[in-house]
Amino acid sequence: MWFLLLLLHGAHTQPLNSKVAVKVILSDEDGACRGHVEAYYNQTWGHVGDTGWARSTEEVVCRSTFCGEPVENATADVPMRRDKVWLNQLSCTGQERDLMDCPVLGPGLGLSYYPKPTVKKIQCSNEIKIDLKGSRCSGAVRYSINGRAGYICSENWGQREAELLCQRQGCGEVAELPRTERFHPDDFREFPKMELDCSTIDNVTHLWQCVVGPRDCRTPAAVTCKGHKRLQIRGSPSNVCSGRLERRKDNNKWIAVAHNRTDASAMCRQVHCGESGTIGPDNQLTCSDNVSIVLMDRGKETKCYGTVSVKVNGKSGQPVCATTWTLVEDGLVCSELGCGKMVQSTKRPISQPGSMDYVECKDDESSLYHCHARRGRMQSCMTAPFLTCSGSVDVKLVDGPERCAGRLEIKHEGQFRRVSKLGWDSKYSNMVCQNLTCGNARTSGEFERFSLGTGDVVTVQCDQGAQNISECVTRSQGRPVVGTEVVEITCEGHKVVFLHGAQPCSGEVMIEDVNKIYHLSGSTLWNQQSADAVCRQMNCGTAKNFTSTPRGNGTEDVWKTAYDCSSTNSSLFECGEATLQSDDLKAVAVVMCSETRNVMLTRGCWGRVDVLSEGTRGGVCAESWTSKKSSSLCESLGCGTAVTAIGKPENGNVKFKSLQSTRHLTNLNHSKAIRSDDDTFCALNPAYVVCSESLNVRFEKSREKCSGNVVVDYEEMSLPVCLDALGDVKTQNIICRELNCGSALRTLPYFGRMLDSPVAVSKVECKNPNGSFSSCSVTHEKTSCKYGGLQCSDWKMMSQKEACSGEVYVLSEGTQHLVSSDGWTNTEGQRFCEDMKCGRLMSIKESDPNNEFKPFWTRSFSCGGKNVSNIWDCETDTPPSQTKKLLLECEGKYEVTLSQNCHGELRIGNKPVCSHNWNQNYSHMLCQELKCGNAITGPMQGNLLGPAKAYDVHCDKRHYELGQCRREETSCTKTIAVSVYCMSTIEFNTTQHCGGVLQVKFQNEWKRTCITEALFPNEKKEKLCNKMKCGGYDDTKKQTRRGTKRENLEITLQCSDGTFDVNYCVKRQPCPNSFPAEIYCKDYIEPTEPPPEPVSVGTVVGLVFLVILLGVILALLGFCLIRRARKSGILLRKMKQQQQEKEFDSGSYEDVKRRDPEIEVNRPGFRAGAGLITETDAHSTSYDDIDGAVESQPLTHADAATTDEVTYEVDDSTEGYDDIEVTETKAEVHQSLKAGREGNDDEEEEEEEEEEEEEEAARRRQEDQDYLVSGEDG
Repeated sequence: MWFLLLLLHGAHTQPLNSKVAVKVILSDEDGACRGHVEAYYNQTWGHVGDTGWARSTEEVVCRSTFCGEPVENATADVPMRRDKVWLNQLSCTGQERDLMDCPVLGPGLGLSYYPKPTVKKIQCSNEIKIDLKGSRCSGAVRYSINGRAGYICSENWGQREAELLCQRQGCGEVAELPRTERFHPDDFREFPKMELDCSTIDNVTHLWQCVVGPRDCRTPAAVTCKGHKRLQIRGSPSNVCSGRLERRKDNNKWIAVAHNRTDASAMCRQVHCGESGTIGPDNQLTCSDNVSIVLMDRGKETKCYGTVSVKVNGKSGQPVCATTWTLVEDGLVCSELGCGKMVQSTKRPISQPGSMDYVECKDDESSLYHCHARRGRMQSCMTAPFLTCSGSVDVKLVDGPERCAGRLEIKHEGQFRRVSKLGWDSKYSNMVCQNLTCGNARTSGEFERFSLGTGDVVTVQCDQGAQNISECVTRSQGRPVVGTEVVEITCEGHKVVFLHGAQPCSGEVMIEDVNKIYHLSGSTLWNQQSADAVCRQMNCGTAKNFTSTPRGNGTEDVWKTAYDCSSTNSSLFECGEATLQSDDLKAVAVVMCSETRNVMLTRGCWGRVDVLSEGTRGGVCAESWTSKKSSSLCESLGCGTAVTAIGKPENGNVKFKSLQSTRHLTNLNHSKAIRSDDDTFCALNPAYVVCSESLNVRFEKSREKCSGNVVVDYEEMSLPVCLDALGDVKTQNIICRELNCGSALRTLPYFGRMLDSPVAVSKVECKNPNGSFSSCSVTHEKTSCKYGGLQCSDWKMMSQKEACSGEVYVLSEGTQHLVSSDGWTNTEGQRFCEDMKCGRLMSIKESDPNNEFKPFWTRSFSCGGKNVSNIWDCETDTPPSQTKKLLLECEGKYEVTLSQNCHGELRIGNKPVCSHNWNQNYSHMLCQELKCGNAITGPMQGNLLGPAKAYDVHCDKRHYELGQCRREETSCTKTIAVSVYCMSTIEFNTTQHCGGVLQVKFQNEWKRTCITEALFPNEKKEKLCNKMKCGGYDDTKKQTRRGTKRENLEITLQCSDGTFDVNYCVKRQPCPNSFPAEIYCKDYIEPTEPPPEPVSVGTVVGLVFLVILLGVILALLGFCLIRRARKSGILLRKMKQQQQEKEFDSGSYEDVKRRDPEIEVNRPGFRAGAGLITETDAHSTSYDDIDGAVESQPLTHADAATTDEVTYEVDDSTEGYDDIEVTETKAEVHQSLKAGREGNDDEEEEEEEEEEEEEEAARRRQEDQDYLVSGEDG
């Protein structure tokens, strides 16, 4: 019975659809957990009917509204306030989460009949309170359930929810929805959180009616209502928690707050200035905390730049987080600290907790500390704002003569730093000059150079509206890269004091202003203090005496300002100024200072620039040096003009940053020396100058005078001169005249040892033909040019008749002069032997000239007491007193050899000879000296020389032995060594007796040659045949070129007119791609063919044995192949077989053609008589046997199974069948269907397979007869 009742109940009850959007609340003015049970559905509010009402229904209602448990005896029937009843006839068990989960007996939402005029009003156990943490009308939204606090999540929080809260709090309308992070309480994580969502319901009277449920969220909801009274204290930046209390009105104006003594502590807490406070005179509020905003850098407080920090009660500043930092906060901080405008703001990493975060200012607060911010415990953030305010920026011009000129330095982050030219604009220079009250920047004229300085470099960028350089953004570049240019400025207000007199540091006091110079007035204010200031300004010590000199020719050039100086002033322009009367302009100031100044070069006319000033001597930094200063210094030292330096000065000892001169000074001794306090400053780069008078042009040392290699002594190097640089006759004459050698005769190639210098003089320009070499413009560079020499008209040379011994003579102006023995001692003799490269002096002799017609040299020689470089340094103007000729014998033995007899590599004293100055005449002279005839002409051939020493040789036209020539030891790396081949080594031969290919014995080798027919006529060939003792030349025999081919030949026969000996017709001249020359003389004997040699018995036996051996090998190979084929035959016979029939023409015998058959393979090879499967031969079978042959190779139909094809090329056997076309055969190899049977060679199974194969072959032959048609493909 009960079972039936339950079934009946189940049939009439069903749960509501929980997915239907129905919101159930308790509606009452007194709270969110008491009142009518109402439901919101389809955008309409309605009641929940009480038909079937029970306590279990109330339990579900209190649970779903997060209101706890039903309160006993608190349920009452109350009149309905709405027309609609959405839910009725609920049958809740009390365990449901929501009324929509309860079973319902009625028909559905709003469909149940409900005649009662009342509904239930219930009360749940929870007391709900929602307010703001912070102040009553501003802060994070929090709730409490029966006194247990929690926070409302920021998700779904909006204007509608905020307005409802502000109204319930009695705070008016919503002022703003602030960043939720700003009101993030320190205890937010520790407390429970609830989520609200009022967006789905209307006419909510309490925020709790929108509750969704607990949620783990990251930020609380927050609101600031218009009823919130925002307070701040306006006081001193040194303590923002002491001063006048102000409140922000609705019109965003701050007004003073009238407060009494009882609420001081509350107000201090509201403005985060401590727990207590007092009110002093003038209604000033002073709170317990002393708070100030400070800027810090590297742990120290800084002025107008640094990390924004909060200093509380004297403790070190704690940074402000930069999470929401903007330009508004930047400007407020700079303004609050009295630091002008914000110039630059960056966010820099911090490693300590912050004091404030999510800072938001309105730009009218009295301090950053009174802006909106999240406060409380240590704020965790990654960065803090780093500000640079305009008040931290300062500019100055340094290392100049006065404050209005110099290198620009800008104070950035507490340090003066150099400024990069990168991005710099001329208008920035104007702002700098204006900032220094120096007018605008100069834009034209000559500018002084200043030292580059040291330290970091910054770049500057100004906005278009910037009025002061301090308002521009400055960014640090750190240490500059090499080559970075820094800003240097000379302002229009720049004035320079200098002294005009005969000596440095003394003279009339002058002032240069822009392009004009003025005298300083010698008025009554010109006194000891003013004179001392001038001397100190010039770094010239103090004034020894001072005077005033009358000015007789007008007063226009007298400076109209006088200066009243004290003993502490270091510059005239630091002194007080006074306007002069007209009478004061009639005298000018003159002073003599206690110190002097001298500017010099360490090597006379070249070297490091050294300055002696106030007892200190040292170098000047090259960065501030200019080419104009170099020219001025060379001129003042009487050293000509400045030329480009090659070397670098020694490092160190730089004592001066610069020498500051004026436009009107040419002597640097009168300039101002700027001392350097740092001895290491610019130590690696001192100024270095080379003047033209330091250059010395000369001939390189040799035994000749006024002739030889031209070199220029440049600094400490001897530079060779390029031959092209000596091309101008004007330059040649200046050099010869400067060396007292007359005028120029000719240029010479460089001779002898190459100078060890990577640099050479590449260009010499002499504008004045009568000037000195120092007046010429000399250009040097790294070059591989050909060096040159010069021979002048006064050229003279000393030599001997024999090499290293014999009479001594002077060759001058084409005439040989005997040298008198008068005055010659061992000193002069030794000097001469050394010049001749002949070693030590062995003996000095004299003899009568006898019948010689050579004149005597009119000067004598004496080397005593002189430092000489050659014998010509010993020449004197004194004529000799006697006319006995001088004979000298030196130790050196002249020995010249060729590596082979009359040919080979040349050696002098066992040293090779360089080929770069060698010419063919030297070779002829050598061969004649060796009695080997003349030399064979042609291009030089030989071995490349290594780093070992070799001789460079130069012969004069009057030399007839190689030993008389000049020679110098040198290094001829990668130069060919001289090889000489004399005519006496030449021999001729032919490949046959008195005929055939002509051969020349050359360099100990027989070489084929070519003949230049036009230069080697028959008469020369006649002489050649006679030379070979072959009778005369046979002109009837023509060249056969038998056994020859074209080749590259090295030797040519060509004779000059008048040549007697055909040896002299041999030229070392190549004949590329030519046939060798042939010649046939009258004694030529035609060679006969020798009879064929009989075949020896041993050869025959060997061939027979080889054939037998090959037969045995082939038999073994065939046997192995058959064995392998039989073993794999069983598997292959299981495969389907295809063979494309052969196509034959049914015509005559001659028309039969063999087509391209595709042969299906049954096994690796056919049976006996069919041959191997690897290739199909065109057998020499008779025509009538063709059918039989075809039958032995079964065919397959075209639709047979797909196979793998292997193509075999058919051998062309034409025996008896010349007209049969042999084509390509394709063999199709079929794999076995069952690999498991592979390798089975059982005898019975093999016989069965063979029988099956024969039956299949017979069947196919029958089929072949059906479709094999003559002339068609099968």
